[in-house]
Amino acid sequence: MGIFDKAAQTLLHTVTFDDEGWCYTGGDNGQIQVWGTECKVVRCVKAHAAAVTCIAANGNKLISGGKDGKISLIQILKDATFKLEAQFDVNSLNLTKMLPKDFPISIDLHNGNVICGLRNGLMFEKIQIETPKLIQSTHWAGEAWGLCVLDDEHVITCCDDNLIIMYNMNTMKPVRGGLISEKDPKAGKEFEKIDKADRKKHTNFPATSSSLGYNKQSRCITANKNLGHLVVANNMGKISIRSIEDFEKKLGALKEPKFYCEVMKYSPDEKYLAVGSHDKNLYIYETAADGQYKLKCKHDKHSSYVGAIDWTADSAEVRSYDGAHEVLYFNVSTE
Repeated sequence: MGIFDKAAQTLLHTVTFDDEGWCYTGGDNGQIQVWGTECKVVRCVKAHAAAVTCIAANGNKLISGGKDGKISLIQILKDATFKLEAQFDVNSLNLTKMLPKDFPISIDLHNGNVICGLRNGLMFEKIQIETPKLIQSTHWAGEAWGLCVLDDEHVITCCDDNLIIMYNMNTMKPVRGGLISEKDPKAGKEFEKIDKADRKKHTNFPATSSSLGYNKQSRCITANKNLGHLVVANNMGKISIRSIEDFEKKLGALKEPKFYCEVMKYSPDEKYLAVGSHDKNLYIYETAADGQYKLKCKHDKHSSYVGAIDWTADSAEVRSYDGAHEVLYFNVSTE
């Protein structure tokens, strides 16, 4: 228990102690409270314009993060006063420019460097005045369903958080990333046709805890290293062909599937791409080096959504499994 005394009472979100036993708390009002030996607040320091979400003490330094998206570095002076030494906005960093605005939830100082973890799963180290160094990045909203193995070292993932991330499996760190979509879903005609109250239960879209638009969600991704292509299907059924060297560079689009897709797979000879959709159809596309794939055939014999695909070794047939537990075989040459 503690007594605020003359200090403004507020909810407390975080706490830390320094080497001399002083206690510091982060308040909902953006202030840091300094607690004395009698469990009373003896001083308040205004650190943020919104709630303080994390705080740490290191030597004569206090460092805090807030819901205003800023990190404050505060110097503890000998006369028991406090001086704001530096402050920077985490949303202005190059590391976070492709992400929705967020705020720190974990913070520390190590050898004078700031180590910070954001709510969206990104971790970075800011080395004095140098460019921040990425420590880790991960998915943060909805479900991470999409994963493909590119080679012996790399995997690529997608999620309902609008992010595509390539990881190096040896270093366990992200290599590069991209966005599923930059467009506002409300601008899309398909989205406007669905009433707001009906969007979450609409069968054309998957259930998700993500608050982002369906065009910024993805549950299916595949890649072909030899072609240099990355294929991303969003949760509105739209599929984009991208450069594997630059996830933002779109080479082509596949617009035939009407609902979202959960499975895509290249044939062993790399001549075809099979796409299974929740519209109950299996689409076979002819690949092209420039990313302009063409529909070869559509198989419509499934009685439920297509959930799994497998190719024969000679790339002549596709085996597919659907939500009605049917296993069907299709000959690619049969249109």
